[in-house]
Amino acid sequence: MNKLLITGLTLSMSLLVGCGETSNGVDLSRVSEVSTNTLKAMGGKSDIQDGDKAIAVFREELEHALNSSRPMIFPQSYIGVTAESNGSFKGYNDKDNNHSQSAEEEDLFNIEIDTENQRVLASNPGNTETASSPFGGMMMGMMMGMMMGNLMNRQRSAGVNPASKQANVKKAAPKASSKSSPNAKSRAGSGSHASGK
Repeated sequence: MNKLLITGLTLSMSLLVGCGETSNGVDLSRVSEVSTNTLKAMGGKSDIQDGDKAIAVFREELEHALNSSRPMIFPQSYIGVTAESNGSFKGYNDKDNNHSQSAEEEDLFNIEIDTENQRVLASNPGNTETASSPFGGMMMGMMMGMMMGNLMNRQRSAGVNPASKQANVKKAAPKASSKSSPNAKSRAGSGSHASGK
């Protein structure tokens, strides 16, 4: 019984560490996944033919996706998102939910789109932790092409190169945990959060 309890506690701790949760409680792996899914969802759109407008639409859809994701990414408050001049997107603690960051509303994370390696990077405000999620193989509509071109121009102008960054936040691996826990095997076959990826 004690051996089973110790094994369970060890597995729980490894999953918590593996999630890549930052000091403010944000799981960067989930931020990058939600951002990638939002980017993929925009791939087929062709009704917007202006790069700045495409970025504004993505920012709005990303903010909605981050806040409607379950379990909640930041349960303490609403996540506001801004499009930055360097081609990144910033998530912040929008305490008053007015879609405008005030001095007392702290930054939560940054999101960068690395077109060279076809991935989305999410990092904590100090850039000491980074998680990534691939978006390769998505359909590139006109809107997406305009947005990607605009983001790349912004990145170049600011001297930013997301392709040079390495992900250094470990993501929980369901397959690895299935060997440690008899219940993990039955959960893995349920098609829960991993379906469609």
